[in-house]
Amino acid sequence: MALLRGIVLVLLLCASSAAEGSPFWSPLFQRHLADAGDARRPSASEDETVGRTVLPPNMPEQFSTTFTEFTAPLTGPPPYLNGVPQAPFWASRGTTYYDWTHRRMIEVRTDYCVNIWNFSNMFPCTFHNINGISYLISFNTSELPPCCVFGQPWYPPPPGFLRHNVTTVLERRAPWDGRPADWFENPLIPPPIGPFWFAFRNATTSPQLYKCFSFPGSQGWSQQNFDDPVIGPPPEHVWDLPPQCLPADKVPNCPN
Repeated sequence: MALLRGIVLVLLLCASSAAEGSPFWSPLFQRHLADAGDARRPSASEDETVGRTVLPPNMPEQFSTTFTEFTAPLTGPPPYLNGVPQAPFWASRGTTYYDWTHRRMIEVRTDYCVNIWNFSNMFPCTFHNINGISYLISFNTSELPPCCVFGQPWYPPPPGFLRHNVTTVLERRAPWDGRPADWFENPLIPPPIGPFWFAFRNATTSPQLYKCFSFPGSQGWSQQNFDDPVIGPPPEHVWDLPPQCLPADKVPNCPN
């Protein structure tokens, strides 16, 4: 369960940078980062081999965005025509709120939760991350309490997290939604859950949010396609804990 927690926190917005001093993965994942460090980053000669000539952009420090996530049990890795995997697949809508200035983030999943569980993930869920704690709020499932502490301490990834963890760039070599895109790979989570892939329309512009995030989940490849974000602070009311998480000091830990 510790590894799954580390993975799902990555999936909320992907992977972090240990170099930026954010203590927020499971001990196992933190060890992966420590073992990798800059040693896993390619040298200048290796950059030529993998095509890495640009760094991925920084994310905006504050934004809100909607997304659609597809999970396709019979589909191989991206890229996909028009950004959608071949059928059969199922899809979930969602919203992400990000505020690095206060170290907080929320991901709302309207149709199904992340596909990492050893039970069905066909229930809505929200990861509500404030004050160094990740709360998991779930609906319509008997497998989890209505609100539980998923991780503590937990902080969102910093805006420049990809610049520390990416080892491969495919510049304009593979499409996203029918148009050329820059693809970056993060190999720090090993198979079968990793590696992670991110696509940008044009990686030379910063800050910007990646257009898609792909990973080989436990039930087939998943791809989150992000809409254009609204740059700036999310509405303040979204950060309020819902009633099922109050009082906050009485919220149980999520079951192992």
